[in-house]
Amino acid sequence: MMNHHAPAGRSRKLARWKELLADPVGQAVIVAGKPGSGKTFLLDRMVAEGLKQESLCCAAVRYVVPPTDSPGMVMRNIMEDVFFAARAKVGLLETRTSRFYQWNTVIDRLGLAASAGGTGSGGVSRTTSGNDACALLNKLRYDPSKNVFDQFRERLELISRWMPRNGRLIIVLDPEREMHAFRHERWRSLVATLPSKLKLLFAQRPEDPLVVGHEVLSCPDIPYMPGTPDGLAPLEDADIDFLLAGGKRLRTSFRTGELKAKLDFYRGNPYSVGAAIAMLEFAEGTLDDLPTDEVPERMAEAQWNRLATLFPGDPEVVSLFRAYAVLETVVPDAIVCAVAGVEAESLERYLKRPYVRSLIRDEPGGRCIYHAYLADTIRSTMRLPDGSWNEEAKRFHQIAAYVYQSRLHSGLYPDALATLRLPEHTLHAEGPNAFVKALCFCEEAFRTLGLWVAYGNLLEKSLGMIPAGSPAEIDIRYRLGRLRMRQENHDAAQREFEIASERIRSYDDPKRAALLTMEIGRLFFLQKRWSKSERAFRRGIEAYRKIGDTAGVIEGLRALAEVQIRLGHTEEAETTLDESHRLCETITLPRLRQRTAAGVLCAIGMLDESRGCYDKAAERFHEALDLTKELYDREIEAEIHLYLRDIEQQIGDLPGAEKNLAKAIRIFEELHMIENAAEGYYHLAILEQGQEKDMVAGEHFHKAQTLFRQLGNRRRTDAIEQILEERRRCTVNGYAP
Repeated sequence: MMNHHAPAGRSRKLARWKELLADPVGQAVIVAGKPGSGKTFLLDRMVAEGLKQESLCCAAVRYVVPPTDSPGMVMRNIMEDVFFAARAKVGLLETRTSRFYQWNTVIDRLGLAASAGGTGSGGVSRTTSGNDACALLNKLRYDPSKNVFDQFRERLELISRWMPRNGRLIIVLDPEREMHAFRHERWRSLVATLPSKLKLLFAQRPEDPLVVGHEVLSCPDIPYMPGTPDGLAPLEDADIDFLLAGGKRLRTSFRTGELKAKLDFYRGNPYSVGAAIAMLEFAEGTLDDLPTDEVPERMAEAQWNRLATLFPGDPEVVSLFRAYAVLETVVPDAIVCAVAGVEAESLERYLKRPYVRSLIRDEPGGRCIYHAYLADTIRSTMRLPDGSWNEEAKRFHQIAAYVYQSRLHSGLYPDALATLRLPEHTLHAEGPNAFVKALCFCEEAFRTLGLWVAYGNLLEKSLGMIPAGSPAEIDIRYRLGRLRMRQENHDAAQREFEIASERIRSYDDPKRAALLTMEIGRLFFLQKRWSKSERAFRRGIEAYRKIGDTAGVIEGLRALAEVQIRLGHTEEAETTLDESHRLCETITLPRLRQRTAAGVLCAIGMLDESRGCYDKAAERFHEALDLTKELYDREIEAEIHLYLRDIEQQIGDLPGAEKNLAKAIRIFEELHMIENAAEGYYHLAILEQGQEKDMVAGEHFHKAQTLFRQLGNRRRTDAIEQILEERRRCTVNGYAP
């Protein structure tokens, strides 16, 4: 009864795609359009058309790219997937993921293994075994010691060489929401040198970086399927005909002209066109039954309201709803209630429908991610009259919490969606205490992603859920105080710390009390209240000594030395640092000892810098850098590069300072620490401006402004706008900025 081809169409785009596919030249294609305009379905049709070409031997893989994955991460993942898929061919350890199966199909369909082995070009032969096979496979594997972009291009060249003459490999990159903003120009560089017989397909919104980025727009090799970067245009008549062809009853029940005239109202949104046709098939009614909302974005909601009225709880309606739920289209409460009444055992049958299954992206845990989206949709609507949660809703929330927690545990960089949703789902599934624990679990991810405002809102929300004076409240106030300190709201931070200090007197928890005392000392340090900061650090050190926490004592001594340096008490600071250095040798855990020693070396370097001994300071910082590299602690490594930047600036070596700052920025980008990267670009632009590198400085000011705007930091954004305005005035008036 459903029209499974409903959102497909775009006949002219598909005809253009066939022309591009026939050309062996390596090429990228951007499918641009607003949310809901049918980008993913057009990509699916393009892949399907390629696989049907009898004159070509095509294979395809799909990657749904999270917004937190940089181009380098995507390239690395592709290389690892190819490696493991090829590795299983020679009987070694097998990693079975959906991408493994996709690449396995590519290897079989294009005959890559046989071609590589037969030509002797260093590939993987089906007949190769043992040590020879491992040597060949290593040519495909990602090497972290080398440049990821260069490696990726080399792997693509190998694959291109192994393919038959009529072979085509299609790699689809479909962002979950938006494309990662950092380093997007690398895609442009890749496309400019893309090996033959390879096609990259990108789905982009009009505001995404590959559409608005001048580095990409300047590349003539990238065609846009809509013809312009503005997005997919309304459906053409041929596409409407294609959609109508799926409904046999419609062709006999309505005049074609009348039907097309009515559907013309929906033609800007392929999903709405398909849903309108499905509605007519369901209702067997008149064209007047179709909703006509003047706001295009609310068409889908109007359709669902109508469907819910006509068919409450109907399985087909539920199936359509599930498709829209995955697409994150607005769904009204009536349909949510219909879904709530679906029997659990019916779920498998609905998920197997082609129309619905195609919407559940072919990703590891795709069904679980689908459940998480569904739980997002229903989280605020499935309450019982007494305000408690429906058991079915709790089950969905538990699934969602498990999925998001797994994504944060995966070892990859934090996922923004998982970070934001995990605490909420945990609250609805397990209650307030679990919510607080989940919030604390996500703190590192919030910090890395720069989602400070959202983190603060959730912390404040949690205060209303936990008993006053409880250990959980002390923990939340402590974290909220640290957040306010970072946001430079020192009064609010002091207020939170004072409340936490008052509450903690009721508990025998010396370690938490020492930690809180140290944070109060850091707050006074930021306020330049040196005497109060010194007294707080001394109290914290004494508290750590009483509980035998050597690492805490060392950290306190290091902080105390920084205060003494600011006060000009360099001899006292030297004595303090000597004590901390001796204590480092008593730590038995190797990694903790190395990390603590690196921190002490940095503090000694700062002392040498305050005395004007810049060579000795640089030597200390380089020693700390070597220790940090052994630990592979990238964040501390970036901080040390910033210290070295300061040294280079002090001695007037601006190119050296610029080089160290650029290294720190690159690390922050790799770690997706947006706020730190934004600060880095801002200071890099100032450095470049001082060296009269005006064009490069302008680009970096713009990058910093874009990132600060993304973080919602209006103060920084406005400050950079003033700098850019001054630069523009200087350029107009004919003198250097």
